[in-house]
Amino acid sequence: MTQVVDIPAAFRDGFARARLLDAGLAERYARHLSLGDPLADAAVAAAATARQRPWIRIGLDQGLAGLDDAPQALRDLFAHATDVPYWFTQSRTLPGCRAFHGNSRMFLAAFVAGSLVEAYSTLIAKAFITSGRLGDQAGRRFRQNNQLLSEIFLPGGLGEFGEGWKMALRIRLMHARLRLLTARSADWNHEDWGTPLSAAHIAFMNAALSGRLLERARVLGVELFPEERRAFMMIWRMAGHLAGVPAELLPRHEIEAQQLFRIGRMMEPPPEIEGIVLANGLINSAPMAAGVDDPDLRHRLVRQLYGISRGLIGGDLATALHFPETRGMDTLTAIRLRNRADLLLRRHIGFYDRRRRAGQFTQLLDLSFEGLDTGLPQAAAEDELPA
Repeated sequence: MTQVVDIPAAFRDGFARARLLDAGLAERYARHLSLGDPLADAAVAAAATARQRPWIRIGLDQGLAGLDDAPQALRDLFAHATDVPYWFTQSRTLPGCRAFHGNSRMFLAAFVAGSLVEAYSTLIAKAFITSGRLGDQAGRRFRQNNQLLSEIFLPGGLGEFGEGWKMALRIRLMHARLRLLTARSADWNHEDWGTPLSAAHIAFMNAALSGRLLERARVLGVELFPEERRAFMMIWRMAGHLAGVPAELLPRHEIEAQQLFRIGRMMEPPPEIEGIVLANGLINSAPMAAGVDDPDLRHRLVRQLYGISRGLIGGDLATALHFPETRGMDTLTAIRLRNRADLLLRRHIGFYDRRRRAGQFTQLLDLSFEGLDTGLPQAAAEDELPA
């Protein structure tokens, strides 16, 4: 059994509460707060000493077939990425793809105003900012996360060499790079905070973007069939596998994801300045990332997003993040009513549904790819990873 003394200090009070809810999961989660991603961490270190070839780019484009002469650590990472788990079947993800793209506007609202805000209000934000790589890039992170969504929810996107497969691996390598930078920083306190971007936090993020996102979308009026919800979770389970979530913390279904999110949330300390900055930056950058130039319209959209976020995450967390006071529940009620009317039209008028899906998909692509590069820090994208 994990002892409290083995847990980073910032999480000890929360761990005591979380054990009362689910002792086994709380202990598994706590053990992973001091662990990174051995495969990706070793691959990043190997790439730093083997600059004669762009091995990461070759691996993303060719898989193991192109890595015969690569360092073993890189081969190990891509062997893991190309080994399809027994539980993943591409054809069974299609209902989830259709459900996401049929409701992408509301999923994006729940994603930005709910799941991402909740995830970045944790010590995850401290790791990003301590690394020195975040800067003023909340808008870029908004687009990067949208790109991940758009690509993993395309049919075949998570198959080997699919764009979703590549994006999940790029993000995994980016996390490894940031983990290396943060761990070296004198500003990072390992005894208090554990490993930066720990295996537990990567699992928490996966739970926030899977089961928690489904719950948040439902609050906004998105109604999915059981088959669609199961497919949605399979997509995120595979994305989490590729992104380095340990098998012990990789949810098999929606209920497990929601429980892991609750345990992780309970163990976190109150939001600190880094979480406040990043959470507010996400809200304020969203209209600009969407190409809204008019200042008045941008201000109204930001206020609306703050209202949605307050309604989704609750008043206590919103206040802790210094969000402005808004009528969050009124905003959610109006959105739910509109979405239910929209659902009736979609189910009874086929042309309306097809046109709506096409429009939302185009909008998602615009949000995802405008001004976006590979999603890795430049050095990592070019395999120039100094030790």
